[in-house]
Amino acid sequence: MRAHDFGQFLLNSSIFDETQLVELISAAKNVRPTFATAAIFLRLLSVAEMVKVFEYSKIVEAENVAGFFRSHDEVTQEKYNEIVRKFLSPHKFKSISNAAKDNSFQLAQILIDGDKIDFSDFEKILESYHREEIPPVEKIFGDIYNAFKSDKKVDYPPALDVAVHFHSFFSEEFRTTAIFSPVAPDFREELFGASVKINGDIPIVVGVLAEKKVLHKLANSYDKFVSEDIEEDFDAVAEMLNVFTGNFTVRVATTSGIEEELYPPRFGQLNFEIETLATVFADVGKFYLYIGAEEIFKI
Repeated sequence: MRAHDFGQFLLNSSIFDETQLVELISAAKNVRPTFATAAIFLRLLSVAEMVKVFEYSKIVEAENVAGFFRSHDEVTQEKYNEIVRKFLSPHKFKSISNAAKDNSFQLAQILIDGDKIDFSDFEKILESYHREEIPPVEKIFGDIYNAFKSDKKVDYPPALDVAVHFHSFFSEEFRTTAIFSPVAPDFREELFGASVKINGDIPIVVGVLAEKKVLHKLANSYDKFVSEDIEEDFDAVAEMLNVFTGNFTVRVATTSGIEEELYPPRFGQLNFEIETLATVFADVGKFYLYIGAEEIFKI
């Protein structure tokens, strides 16, 4: 089971575009997945099996299939959840209990609750998602990477590792869904941000860039005490990158034995075009992830 990438799958499959998904992601943060939705998402029970569970329970009256999976008022939902719980082992139920923390489950729930798609289509989408041989994040980043100019990009394996781990880190840290998009950067925008250089056997610079308003939203989401001051925004985003790159270098050292060191963060306004920017959409807005070999800000 892959985490945090259901939204990426929806974009990759052209089921929703970036604008639609950002709206869904924002709405999804306010929902709690039902046990029924979590169970079919985790493939602990099929939709057909779940329907039989409800029909045999005699606690609820028969209704359309989607109704068993939608959110209800608190009292009704407790009744529905208890029905699902009775048919699961303690181990499987623990998996469902943890599902409320995963953004993919929340996104699935908002699709069912809001009738954004027909429930039979949702079943097909879920089946396609689980049949994916290449994880959605890796799939889209491969397309984005191939669009980078060959003389400006870091080798693919480390670039992919950074992108995949950043996607996971951002999703967990901000409790939201992040989506990589093939949309090209718009250099008419005034972009501000921060970067951190990882130096060693695999030298690579990781940066986050955005327009001022989005940069502040990023900073404020990471540090609630940030005021609307660009210097404080720089500090918060730089600290976020410090934490990410620190975690990333620990992973690299653990898995490959390669020791890397971090240079102090840099920050400022971008004053030239960069070819190795990956566009990212999240509930805070659109921003860019820089993965390159060269520093992008002066000291």
